Amino acid sequence: MKYKLNINKPAPEEKEIEESKNFGRVLRQYREKRKTNSLHSTLLKVNKQLPMLIIMIVMILVAFYFSRVMKKWEDKKNPKQQELKQDLKK
Repeated sequence: MKYKLNINKPAPEEKEIEESKNFGRVLRQYREKRKTNSLHSTLLKVNKQLPMLIIMIVMILVAFYFSRVMKKWEDKKNPKQQELKQDLKK
């Protein structure tokens, strides 16, 4: 493959240089990019903590469910204790 080298390229004119000096456009592009990056970084932080939060919520719900199931199971297993509890309440 042959390369095309332009050794005698003329220097750009002042008009071309001034057209490319559009700082407003560069600043707008930077701000747009920064907004998306800040949202992206926020989502990454949340995504790191979200699995742990979900696991903790599930563990709490499972513990609550099993405590209720065990209480019902104990009440069925020992009806005499249930009667004693009712007598103490009176």
